[in-house]
Amino acid sequence: MVGKRRFGVGLTSMIATLREKLRLPIRQIKWYLEASKRKLEARRYFEREASALCEPYLKNKDCPQQTLCKRIDKHLVHCYPSIEG
Repeated sequence: MVGKRRFGVGLTSMIATLREKLRLPIRQIKWYLEASKRKLEARRYFEREASALCEPYLKNKDCPQQTLCKRIDKHLVHCYPSIEG
């Protein structure tokens, strides 16, 4: 436990696996976790940007961009898989 925050089971098991199985030093584990956090923040940023760009076209049936924007909105979770950790 760091400060008053508690680690979740998933994070604790990841740290234990990185430490015990891969024998990574604490410094590398910390770097890996920080990099994963930055990747997640980047992914969320790009998802917000894509949503903001598509929003005006989703309800406008007269514009040709509506079809593409509906697809982007529906599959946005899968648009940036390479950014995941």
